[in-house]
Amino acid sequence: MRLRPLIALAARLLAGAAVRAQPLPGAAGPGPAAPGHAWATLPTRAGDGSVAIIHLPPRGPRVPDGTVRMITQLPRPPERMAGWENRLYLVFGPETAGRPGAGSQRRVHILTMQPGAIEGSWAMAAEGSRLPALPSLPGEPALLGLGASELGPLALIRRAGEAPELLLLSGSAWVPLNLPGDLPAEGGLELVPSAAGFDLLAPAAGRAWSGRAALRDGSAPATWEARAIASPPGPDHTPLGGIGGGQVFWSRPSDSAPLAIHSATGAGFYPLAALRGVATDFTIAPLVRNQRIAVVWSEPMPGAEAPPAAPAAGRAGGPPPKPRPHRTRIVEVSAATGRVLYDGGAQVAGPVSSQELKLLAGLLVAVMAVILLFVLRPDQGAAGLMLPAGFALAEPTRRLIASAIDLLLVATVASRLTGAPIVDLFSPTALLTGAAPLHALFLMLGVGIVVGALCERLLGRTLGKAIAGCEVIRPVIRIADGVPVPAPTRPSLLRSMVRNLLKWVLPPVALAGAFSPERRHRGDVVSGSAVVIRLDLAEPSADEPDVEPPRG
Repeated sequence: MRLRPLIALAARLLAGAAVRAQPLPGAAGPGPAAPGHAWATLPTRAGDGSVAIIHLPPRGPRVPDGTVRMITQLPRPPERMAGWENRLYLVFGPETAGRPGAGSQRRVHILTMQPGAIEGSWAMAAEGSRLPALPSLPGEPALLGLGASELGPLALIRRAGEAPELLLLSGSAWVPLNLPGDLPAEGGLELVPSAAGFDLLAPAAGRAWSGRAALRDGSAPATWEARAIASPPGPDHTPLGGIGGGQVFWSRPSDSAPLAIHSATGAGFYPLAALRGVATDFTIAPLVRNQRIAVVWSEPMPGAEAPPAAPAAGRAGGPPPKPRPHRTRIVEVSAATGRVLYDGGAQVAGPVSSQELKLLAGLLVAVMAVILLFVLRPDQGAAGLMLPAGFALAEPTRRLIASAIDLLLVATVASRLTGAPIVDLFSPTALLTGAAPLHALFLMLGVGIVVGALCERLLGRTLGKAIAGCEVIRPVIRIADGVPVPAPTRPSLLRSMVRNLLKWVLPPVALAGAFSPERRHRGDVVSGSAVVIRLDLAEPSADEPDVEPPRG
């Protein structure tokens, strides 16, 4: 009878060792339209149990290997994570439900990635706000696995003494899915991602099922395609998912042992890679579409010295020692060949790449040169503008209405050509957070400059000015009967281009000039033009007698 407590204690120790050996949760983003997202979890430096969610964007020409970006921080790590295309589902451990008698629950949240301002960059939707919540899972059953599909997240659960269940989140409720009819009665089950969606594994039995879910008549039937895979040599191999033509497993007998990655196909179970130096707290994030496995962890910076020891008790201590500098390290392994594709410090992705920084720096220098040469130089003859008879400078309100119409038309064209939502082109939040599509903004400026210059050269007005009842002229002095008389002409293409360049690139300067007492912004002054309205000069009536001047 005394053996039972010892056996229970040994089981608890083994269970604790298994939990300690498990990595922090990671997730892949499979799906037919997905370029290959992945997410990882790393502990923060705060030491309070909080974690950071790391996004691994799809690898490509504009995203080099090793690129990561921290997207949000959570007070505690999720129990499981699963992704589909650009969506990440997070399930947290059991906690007491808010309603009395409701038992325990597992909170479920969703995180969505969207294209950033630069091609190849990604940002979290509603960055800085709380993650949207989904209907919770029950907390009592064991959560064997978490998956995802085009219909939503899936959860593989098992209640005590019962058969496993597969649930799909449909709308506001978790509905059951049918499981394969030939499931083994014994052995563990795993729900893992695959290139087509999700797989159900029975590793000990050497069986795998590729699943697809559908919604029909209020139910959610699943179709399964069975195949055989080689069984792992021991129970310590944990599956990651179907990547690179086989089921990928990892194993690590102890924290000091190398992290071994294996592949199982119908032909056999063979090693892919053995990674040394992986820290205890690591994450494995499969990049399914790129057919690679990324292992991410935090480690001290090479060459960084450890902080000095704390002063002994009873001695006067100084300020607390500075924490040792750390870096995020990432190793990317090919799931097909096992070749290490990247090994080193993580390349932290910013909102703008180095190429875009060089381009923006060049544009900034050009804009500053324009400001110094044209905008900030003293006026040369601006006050001596002579308008032809029948013309007057347009009111600021009229010019503002014309500019607003032109801006809306140009933004619509840019939105149609790039597919960017027109709201993002005017949203202050999107502009400040970098979520606004930068290529669409550049296209909008280019279209505004070119179309504005052509319309003013050929027609004397843009569509907005035509609707507002104003036009652009360049007064020139002509000699009539020996007397200099100002005459209206259209500005040349070069003058129109300069005028619109200053107007669209420096809108605050143009706006301030239009509301100045002279009613001309710097683009008008530099190009020698003016925005005017035509006056209706009434001819004197024939019935009215001419008034003779008084005689002196």
